[in-house]
Amino acid sequence: ADKPEESTGLRGLESRRATYRERLTRLSTQVKQERMLADLADEAASARGKVERLTAELDGVRHRHTDRESILHELGEHFHGEVSGIELPWLDGSGTLDPGSYLPLIDGQRFQQLSSGTKGAVNIAYSLALLAYSVRGTSVAEGGPYLPHFLIVDGIRKNIGANPADRGLADRLYRRAHVTALHLMERGEGQIIVLDNDGPPEDLVRSGAVRLVPLSYDAPLGPGVSPADTGEDPHT
Repeated sequence: ADKPEESTGLRGLESRRATYRERLTRLSTQVKQERMLADLADEAASARGKVERLTAELDGVRHRHTDRESILHELGEHFHGEVSGIELPWLDGSGTLDPGSYLPLIDGQRFQQLSSGTKGAVNIAYSLALLAYSVRGTSVAEGGPYLPHFLIVDGIRKNIGANPADRGLADRLYRRAHVTALHLMERGEGQIIVLDNDGPPEDLVRSGAVRLVPLSYDAPLGPGVSPADTGEDPHT
């Protein structure tokens, strides 16, 4: 038979072992819980980061949308002014811009639906509107538009016609180009060049508001430009 002291020692060891096992179980459970909490904290931090990034993207999209609406509105006002100024014949001339493409709409008609003569006039009006918008008072450094302050109109009377009403329309296009050129002069930057066989209205020429540069087959280059500047043989 076991001695009393040995039995007591054995029971003590078993009790201690049970205590340790119970403590180990509690610690294991606690470690698992701590790991779960750590994983949840990591997931929460990751989700928070995604939410912040998505929120920033959403703010950017909203900002761009607001900017886009503002640009469309301002550019549309310039275009409406140009269309009103040229007084398109046979049309009411309610010029607006398509919010999807930024292209002209005349009396609800898309640019592609217009006649060739009206297309030519509307295209010039649209180009003048872009030019007016580009010099509206804000430089690129200040967040202004990345648009050139320069416009060449090749054949301002092209496809318009030659009857009195057509000539009147062409003259009004010249006058609108002159108004835009005055804004460029006020800013001290930019230029409008119009190529035309017939030239601007006589009153604009007499007023000195435009500078005529005559070109011909014998003298095809602008003042101060020699054939040597172009690299071409003047005898060919």
